Amino acid sequence: MPKVESIDGRVLGQPRGRYDNAMRFSSATTGYMVGNGLILKTTDGGLHFRTVAHPGVALTQLSVSMVAPNSIATWGGHTTLISHNSGSSWSTFTFPTRIHQVAFSTPSSGFAITDGAESESGNSDRLLWQTTDGGVKWNQLRSPGSPMSISFGSPNIGWMSTASGSILKTVDAGEAWSKVEQIPTLSGYAPPSSISLHAASAYVCWALVADSGQMSQGSYSVFRTTNGTNWIPVLAKATAGDGPAPGEPGHVPVGPGSAPGPMAVVQGTDTAVVAGQCEACSLSSSESISTTSNAGANWNNEPWIPNGMGAPVSMSFVSPSEGWLLDSGAGVGVLLQTLNGGRSWKEVYPTTHPHPVNGVSLVNDHLGYGIGIPGDTRALLRTSDGGRSWDTIGVVPRVGATQTIQIVFLTQQRGFLAYEMLSENQSKVYQTTDGEGTGPL
Repeated sequence: MPKVESIDGRVLGQPRGRYDNAMRFSSATTGYMVGNGLILKTTDGGLHFRTVAHPGVALTQLSVSMVAPNSIATWGGHTTLISHNSGSSWSTFTFPTRIHQVAFSTPSSGFAITDGAESESGNSDRLLWQTTDGGVKWNQLRSPGSPMSISFGSPNIGWMSTASGSILKTVDAGEAWSKVEQIPTLSGYAPPSSISLHAASAYVCWALVADSGQMSQGSYSVFRTTNGTNWIPVLAKATAGDGPAPGEPGHVPVGPGSAPGPMAVVQGTDTAVVAGQCEACSLSSSESISTTSNAGANWNNEPWIPNGMGAPVSMSFVSPSEGWLLDSGAGVGVLLQTLNGGRSWKEVYPTTHPHPVNGVSLVNDHLGYGIGIPGDTRALLRTSDGGRSWDTIGVVPRVGATQTIQIVFLTQQRGFLAYEMLSENQSKVYQTTDGEGTGPL
C-alpha cells in the first residue's frame, strides 16, 4: 500500500472570526460582539476588538439599551451577563430556564423573556421577568400572554409581542400592559412564529412578523406605528414555500430575499433596514437588504451583498448611512460595514487587511494576484510576500449578472480572467499586459 504522510499546514493571512453570534453598536465608534465564551468591544467602528469579559458561557444574543446606551446585556442558555458601564465590569444572573431576550429601559429597570418550566419539550408558555436593581435580582411577572419580544422607546413607554399575535403597550415602565394591536391570522394558517419589536422613540416602533419557514423560504411582513397604538403594514414578502405574508398586509412593497434576516432601526429617525437571505442562492449572492428613510412609504432595494457568507445573524445601524452586518455562514464570522446605506460593504472583522476569496494565481514564490474580497467580488489584489499580505490594486471588469471567475497569471505583467456566465450560457476571457488593467480578448 502507498504510504500517506501527514504534513503541518499553515493558512496564510488572518484567522477567520469565531465570535460570530451577535453584534450591536451604540455609536459610530462603540460596539460589542459576543460568542465562543467571550465578549468583545470596539471603540473604532469595528477595526479593532478587545476582550472585555471571558465568562466561558456560550453567548448567543446581545442587546444595547436605546434609552441607556451604557447598559449592555448578553445571554446564552440560562445565563445573562449585564454591564451598566459600557463593558468595564459585568454581573451574572442564572435563570431557571433558557433565555430568549433581555432588554433594559433604564440602568436599573430591565425585562427578560425565558422559556416556561416545561418548554424544553415545547408545551409551556414563555415567562416574563423584571429587575429594578440593574439585574441583581429578577422577579417573575404575570404576563397577558406568552411573550415573544419586548422593546422600549423611552424609560416608561415600551411594547411587547405575544405568541397569539398581540402587541401590547406600557406607559408606566411595565407596571401595566394594554393591547394595542392584533396581527390577523390568515384562514388555515397558524399565528406568526415570531414578532420581533424594534422601538425607535417613545412613539415609533417597528415589528418584523415572520412565519415558520418551509423549503428554505419564510414569508414575513413589517408593521409600523407612529403613535404607539395604530400599526400599519409597510413591507411584506410572500413565498411559494411558506405561503402568503403574515397579517394580511395588502399591497405594500416587496421585501428582500426569500426569508427574513435581522432588522435594524435608527434611533429618533424614520429609517429602518431589513435584511433578507436566500439559502438556495449561491454564496456570492445570497443576502440583500431593503432600506427606508421615510417611515416605510418607500423602500430602496440594495444590490445583493457580494461575497456575503450567506447567513446574516445580526445587524446594527447608527445612522441612515452607517451600519454593520454580521455574517456567520459555515461557522465563521465576518463583520461587514457600510457607509452609504447598504449600497456597498467592506469587511472590518476579523481583519482590516484584504484577502482574496474568489481566486488566486501565484507567478512565483513571492508574487501573486487574487480576486474578490468580502463585500466586493470585483476587487483585484496583489501580494509580494507569498500571500501573507495583500493590497487592493484595482477592479476586474463587470461581466454579466451571474458569473464564475478564474484568474491565471503567466508572468508579472501578463494575466487572464475567464468568466463563465451561467445565466447566459457563454464565457468571456480578458487579459492584462501590465498586471493591473484588463481588456477583452
